[in-house]
Amino acid sequence: MDIVNRVFAIKMRQFVKDIVKRQIFGPVKAYVSRVEWQARGLPHAHMLFILADKVLSARHVDDIISAELPDPAADPAYFELVVRHMLHPRCDVDTNHGCRRDKNGDVCDCCRGYPMDMSRETVVVTDGYPKYRRRGRHTATMRDGRIISDDWVVPHNRFLLLRYKCHLNLEV
Repeated sequence: MDIVNRVFAIKMRQFVKDIVKRQIFGPVKAYVSRVEWQARGLPHAHMLFILADKVLSARHVDDIISAELPDPAADPAYFELVVRHMLHPRCDVDTNHGCRRDKNGDVCDCCRGYPMDMSRETVVVTDGYPKYRRRGRHTATMRDGRIISDDWVVPHNRFLLLRYKCHLNLEV
């Protein structure tokens, strides 16, 4: 477990360097992070980066974030990483997932809103998360035979996913 924690710390430092020093999203005014430990003892981080230039347009959001399955023929490595790390579990079929339990432990709708609504284009909401573009152009067949589309994809950044090869949720 010690090696996992060390690798996590190295990747987290490099991640912060990519965002703050390399400015892959532009200049950063401030940031804060918090590391939590999951039930299995694995590290998990939450980070907030405040950019000098706000992301205000749908086009800018689409340049940074994807919530779609990529074309498996055009970019198989990226497609494989999205399928492996960036799909929300099928909580509509299996209600044992934590996102389907309320504070009393009773079964409820997915607290994260999955499956998400499909959308031809990104819609920027002034006081909340954008409604990310989910066009449903590609599908993936899971090991158990279920077919997944964009409505189960967690928002992410292509560059960061290819670089770190882990679950890395990114939101505006």
